[in-house]
Amino acid sequence: MRWQHVALGVLITAIWGFNFVVLKVALVGVPPILLTAIRFIFSCLPVLFLPRPKGMRWRDLLIVGFSSFLGQYIFLFVAMAKGMPAGLSSVTLQLQVFVTILFSVVFLGERPQLQQYLGAALALAGLGTIASTVGAGSTIPVIAMVFIVLSACTWAYGNFTVRKAGPDAGFGTLAGVCWMSLVPPLPALAISFAFEGPDRMLAALTHMQPITMAAIAYTVVLSTWAGFAVWGYLLSTYPAGKAAPFALLVPVCGGLSSYLVLGETLSPLRLVGSLMIFAGLGIILLPWHKLLGRVPV
Repeated sequence: MRWQHVALGVLITAIWGFNFVVLKVALVGVPPILLTAIRFIFSCLPVLFLPRPKGMRWRDLLIVGFSSFLGQYIFLFVAMAKGMPAGLSSVTLQLQVFVTILFSVVFLGERPQLQQYLGAALALAGLGTIASTVGAGSTIPVIAMVFIVLSACTWAYGNFTVRKAGPDAGFGTLAGVCWMSLVPPLPALAISFAFEGPDRMLAALTHMQPITMAAIAYTVVLSTWAGFAVWGYLLSTYPAGKAAPFALLVPVCGGLSSYLVLGETLSPLRLVGSLMIFAGLGIILLPWHKLLGRVPV
């Protein structure tokens, strides 16, 4: 993988990690499902002047829009509403990395190399280490865990669809992201109306604060347009075993952002888990066959 693409992967996961801080701000004044609808209403507006990528089939567009955009966030927010802690949600959601790789191995015939298996195992151990520091002593309802796993699986299926469609489908472009953003608004508005109620929706829309608007702008411009465009580009360019593990940095960046901005605790064990994830990514991404070939025996 080229170093420029590695830098892009790290940058995007940093943006997504900080997005958990931004969401905490936005969710103070807007209920979660309505927030999803608002996010994608604004995210899809550029389709007014950006044509749909020629290689993007409607079927793939709908699958990714319903899975990665709508399903992922609806299941995530329901899980949190059912008792899943926010910090643990950000960690558990990254199960999508391994489900994405599994889909690509089973259905696309991709075969990760030994170093990718080793790196993924170390990163998974680091993820488990971080998870052990979140919500200690709390009882998480089974239904909450079911919904967070569904969230991870829907995101993974969207990743798999992007990978299968290839770079010519245009998922790694701003136009592609905006056209996929057409899918969630109406279903999300309907779900918000049914479960959050028209009174809460109206109150949120008529009393929106400037800081909430700024948070929504962040989720649209950086987290959605920039984030999913680069994510789609990496997934369609590289095997899933190389591209998907970047997402394991999201809880690392999220934890660091929460520590710096919100004053949340950053325990030594969480630091150890973060270093394990970085080490796992290093094993996956570095060209060890070239490096070892230069070492004199």
